[in-house]
Amino acid sequence: MKQSNKQTILLIEDDPLLINIYSTKFKESGFEVQVADSGEKALSLLTKISPSLIVMDIVLPHTDGWELLAVAQKQENLKNTKIVVLSNLG
Repeated sequence: MKQSNKQTILLIEDDPLLINIYSTKFKESGFEVQVADSGEKALSLLTKISPSLIVMDIVLPHTDGWELLAVAQKQENLKNTKIVVLSNLG
């Protein structure tokens, strides 16, 4: 299987409209995009991939963004990964 030279963004978001908007823009900008639409899916991906950037929501079904941040900070494979939190949480 051929390796991609594109940088990967992990998008953690549960709103289908926002997933579509962000994914489209990131792909148009030349990034590979992995999507997790729940905290559980995100936890699984966090142990399997080493994205260049994580863009995440805080309010997610099942496992919230705060828990994901705590896990991500402890993952050795994510030590050089930047994390951007986007949320409409007041």
